Amino acid sequence: MLPELLVQYHLPEQDFRAGRGLRTNAWRAGLGKSESSPVEVLRNYPKQTGEDEGLVLAIHALSHWLWRHRIPLLPKLLSKFNRIVFAVELPAETRIGKGVRLNYSGLGTVLHARAVIGDRVEISPGVVVGGRSDIYDVPVIEDDVTLGVGAKVLGPVRVGRGAVVGANAVVLHDVPADAVVVGVPARVVRIGPKKEG
Repeated sequence: MLPELLVQYHLPEQDFRAGRGLRTNAWRAGLGKSESSPVEVLRNYPKQTGEDEGLVLAIHALSHWLWRHRIPLLPKLLSKFNRIVFAVELPAETRIGKGVRLNYSGLGTVLHARAVIGDRVEISPGVVVGGRSDIYDVPVIEDDVTLGVGAKVLGPVRVGRGAVVGANAVVLHDVPADAVVVGVPARVVRIGPKKEG
């Protein structure tokens, strides 16, 4: 019965297990990600490409630090400030690595509270990194990934190191390292390291 359902709905077995509240290895592996401290973000603030972009990440780093130290109310207020002023849904619980760029101040970007974002990830406007109904796990975005404008990464997905997700692509399955994915649902069009220059 189970394999027939998986084939019928084109779901990998991992998705079905995760629907019962089990944590998959893809989600667990992202838990050890290093994060930027508020001091580090503020020290690098002038180096950011845009002032608002650095401010959004600095506010998030502060709210995340407060959340990790179990300080009530302030993390939620700072996250709501980011949402109202910069139109970015960036909960205090979200783990964001070092050197992450939110293009155009993350305008219209939505990141799930349990999402894990690696180092040096470039996130374009309108990106959604979130869950799917009845599935506990959320995406893990590894280092040096580029998420194009309007890309959606949904469910227990791991986007491999150096991958590029094209504009408006809907990613529902794991993306290999150094791959380029496009379309709805996203499919791999090329695997190989990024060409410089």
